[in-house]
Amino acid sequence: MKDEVIKKVNEVLNLELSRKIYQDFIKTKLANKVIMLKINDSPIELLLNFEDEKVCLSTDSNKIDVEISGSLTSFIFYAFSGGSDLFSSKINISGDV
Repeated sequence: MKDEVIKKVNEVLNLELSRKIYQDFIKTKLANKVIMLKINDSPIELLLNFEDEKVCLSTDSNKIDVEISGSLTSFIFYAFSGGSDLFSSKINISGDV
């Protein structure tokens, strides 16, 4: 199931609109970086690979630049609150981008 989810997310990330957003807004800051998203209350560890032309999701990498960890609810509430300090304090960031 996890592999199927990753496959579907990568299909969305490979759409022309997603690639354009990446090229216009993200590439200059994160190109060639790998960010691990670790959800503490589940066994899920996902890697966002920011490549030259696109971003993709994977489960394996030999290099991790940053690890972002927290509970699933912390991530969800942080996203829905627009980056509230209340929820950001429950998310840990280790590394440097």
